[in-house]
Amino acid sequence: MEGVLTRKIGWGQLLPFALLYGLAAVTIAQMNWRRYSPDEHGWTLGITMALFVSLVFAAGSTMLGEAWIWMEHGSLLDDHIQVSCLLERPVVELR
Repeated sequence: MEGVLTRKIGWGQLLPFALLYGLAAVTIAQMNWRRYSPDEHGWTLGITMALFVSLVFAAGSTMLGEAWIWMEHGSLLDDHIQVSCLLERPVVELR
């Protein structure tokens, strides 16, 4: 049961980032397509700018992911509650 719960929490953490990434990608692609339309500038400039923007976007997303990992492991926030602490079963001692 713990594996299923961990997977659900993992998907719950991943889903907002995936949705924000998708929304930003669609928005940036539309802005790029309007600015460098193939009718005015040809295909080469639009494709080049799309590749450049995607590299910048991927680098920024990677840095955001690294910052999230630091916070998740508590190196930036000492009082941060980790998901793994919530999943552990309490130890009950019998006397």
